[in-house]
Amino acid sequence: MSTTFGIDLLLNDKSPNNLTDSEFVDMYERLRLRVHCTLRSSDRTVIMVYKSSVHAPIACLEFGAEHALGTVKVAGQESVPMNDYLTRVSRNSRVRKFVASDGQTYTWSYEGGDETEWQCLNSRSYSVATYVVNKTANPTQGMVAVDEKYIHIAGELLVSLIIMRHILKYNL
Repeated sequence: MSTTFGIDLLLNDKSPNNLTDSEFVDMYERLRLRVHCTLRSSDRTVIMVYKSSVHAPIACLEFGAEHALGTVKVAGQESVPMNDYLTRVSRNSRVRKFVASDGQTYTWSYEGGDETEWQCLNSRSYSVATYVVNKTANPTQGMVAVDEKYIHIAGELLVSLIIMRHILKYNL
């Protein structure tokens, strides 16, 4: 069992306007995740997500032609279609759920406004993570906050958030 400090993981998104290349760094240096586009062509885009302590990518996201949803492979799992990994909760594509490696179901939802905010809840409606970009004060920085009890799935939360933001950006 790991030590808890009562402080959420606070990942500063260095490039919130860029879905394919950014770095997410915890303000207390507990975790660093890097999102990097390794291939961009007319028929597909491949994005890798790296954790600073691991040399191999922890996830691979492959999007299809014209920004279509493709497949996602999270470390230790088979590659699956993104629509199967993140399933719609209702007709609204801005609310989707996924099952993480801990076997629990998590649901991302989007709320627009001056502050673009995403929220991820567990099956008991407990807030596990949020993502906020203040478009009026500082649109060049975003922040992912992950409840300390869920740090073990921080990479999966980021991967699912990338897909959710892609869905919103390209109106899928």
